[in-house]
Amino acid sequence: MKLYRNFADKIKLLNKQLPTPDMYAMPGGRAYRKLTGIYSSQAHVCSVGEEHIGTQRILKARPKMHGGIYAGAAGLVNWGYVAAAKPSGVILYDVNYAQSVFWDMMIKAAAKNEKLEDFLKFFRSSKLEFTLRMNAHLLGGVTTHHNNIPIPSFFYSGMFPYRMIDSIKHWLNGNLKWDSERNDYRYSTETGDRSWLTEENYTVIHALAKNNAIGIMTLDVTNEPCFQQLGDCLRNEEFELIDTENAEAPPQIVTNLGIDICYVSNIFSFLNDNTDWSERRLKTKGNEPISEVAKRNIASVMREGGIIINDHTILDHTYKLVCPKWDDVTLLKYINGTTALKPV
Repeated sequence: MKLYRNFADKIKLLNKQLPTPDMYAMPGGRAYRKLTGIYSSQAHVCSVGEEHIGTQRILKARPKMHGGIYAGAAGLVNWGYVAAAKPSGVILYDVNYAQSVFWDMMIKAAAKNEKLEDFLKFFRSSKLEFTLRMNAHLLGGVTTHHNNIPIPSFFYSGMFPYRMIDSIKHWLNGNLKWDSERNDYRYSTETGDRSWLTEENYTVIHALAKNNAIGIMTLDVTNEPCFQQLGDCLRNEEFELIDTENAEAPPQIVTNLGIDICYVSNIFSFLNDNTDWSERRLKTKGNEPISEVAKRNIASVMREGGIIINDHTILDHTYKLVCPKWDDVTLLKYINGTTALKPV
């Protein structure tokens, strides 16, 4: 597998920068602030109501889409897409600071555990681990009051102490069941946030995590300066492309990257009423819908020919429809090469 070794270090440096005044420095990088303090809500784990398994099968059957840069918001559905698309570098982003803490925990565990079974043993016990990490981050972060008096970030977070999030519990309860005959857990792989639960798919995630190729960003899709920084980094920095199956080969130095696959969850729908994550009503120049600002920002870091997954509909980098929501019949026609509806 070819991947960008230490790709995450470049993203980590970006995640420490505070280009706009609505950001605070935190132990895990940065956080956005609301009027009541930093935005740190419950982390996303499962999908946000969409069905992704068909789209992931399309990507897996399309080798030309493999090996690029993948970026995705929200929870574990991203690992389903990563396993399918086999990217060389990954950016996991969300406006919610708790999501960054969640991903940091998961990536470190994936790097450490070569086997899926060992990773799942950790994940089944991760509820307390995540709680402890999140509270440590809130205690360690410092915000600044209007008169420049340092205040611990938990004072403003509204979620301290940060207790076990229901979404992890629900995901585990819905996916991992004790099988008394096998004397072990069993799990389903039939939805987009579960499709990575095979040894073959987990191997992709482990390789990326082990080689530090999965970066994390706290990112508001309406924040233009952050996207300018990300675009500059991808285009101008040098990245080491290695082949994990040929350890003796020297790394290839690559520049001028862009995002090849971007999963945006339901963000555009969420922004349609011009209300952002902090429930503020936003105004833009010329009364442009805030969802259009988000689309323009994302397009600015996409590679020409890349795709954007909106819910589970595939769009090209100009937001033109490439594939509708696929049913099983259409999917089989695509895989067999007998349908005209094909991704770029």
